[in-house]
Amino acid sequence: MDQRGDLQSLAAVLKSNWLQLSQFIANGQEPAEVANRLIEIGRSCIRLLDDSKDRLEGADKLQRRITREVIRLEEAKSNVGRNLSQAVFCSNLKQLVEVVLTGLSLPNVTGLLKVFVDRDGEPLTVDVVANNGATWIKVRKD
Repeated sequence: MDQRGDLQSLAAVLKSNWLQLSQFIANGQEPAEVANRLIEIGRSCIRLLDDSKDRLEGADKLQRRITREVIRLEEAKSNVGRNLSQAVFCSNLKQLVEVVLTGLSLPNVTGLLKVFVDRDGEPLTVDVVANNGATWIKVRKD
């Protein structure tokens, strides 16, 4: 299988795991189990981004952010006094996984978490830049 085929296979597994996690959350699954699944999905995203770091602007930044969120969840799991439920539901990992999935689903992605400056000099972060820059996905102001 070629590299693109490998990425598509990994993306399909990631998407499936993501849908299962959504069901876990909807069904009121224990926070520890949700945290375990979220950590597993985060690690899958980190592996997926390893292949893209050299050729996709922002992949390394996204990978670092995901790594930090995985570490935070692991620390929350190991800290008995911490509210694990709060750590799980306040984690940015869910949004970052969506950035990865969106980036994998679009053609000609040229950037992830790309920062542009608007006319007023304010920075705007675009989660996914696709179609050789013609499509911006989920623009949010930092």
